[in-house]
Amino acid sequence: MRLPRRAALVCVLLFAACPAAPQAPGDTVLGTFDFSLTLRETGCAFTDGGMPESFSGTLSMNSQSGEAFLTVGEASHEGTFDGERLMVKASASRTLGPPCNCTCALSETIEARLYDEAQARAVGGCDGGMPEPPAAATPVRPDAGLDVRLVCGTVRDEFVELEGAECACEPCASDYALAGRRQ
Repeated sequence: MRLPRRAALVCVLLFAACPAAPQAPGDTVLGTFDFSLTLRETGCAFTDGGMPESFSGTLSMNSQSGEAFLTVGEASHEGTFDGERLMVKASASRTLGPPCNCTCALSETIEARLYDEAQARAVGGCDGGMPEPPAAATPVRPDAGLDVRLVCGTVRDEFVELEGAECACEPCASDYALAGRRQ
């Protein structure tokens, strides 16, 4: 049964009107994770402008190059993955309210270890850092079918290049513990 030409055109237009889900870069998606952050230490006189207490993000990679990506919303941040450790760096401009009242450059570094299901059970969860996997554990290799279930690490926010006539803050850094569980 053939659709009338007008009905076929309506179907195509409806499909085209539906926005596609954002694609994670790379050729391998490691998973989408719910991340939580716990402030460990700060030298900053302010708290706005940094990371939220929780967020969701998708980890992906190019399996041949070790290039890795953390995609949060529409933004993908490039990094590296060596089969065990992930490092992602990003920078952005932030406007800080009181007590600073200035604009700064925020440089953020995420360092984390990825664990498959057996490794996650063995380490028992994130302890505010990157627990060592058991000695017999093999690195996470998505091409071998291993499934990343847990991400443990640290986030460092560095606020630099503070600018503004009324700027009342000095450059500083905050360190967070990072824990991520696969959705």
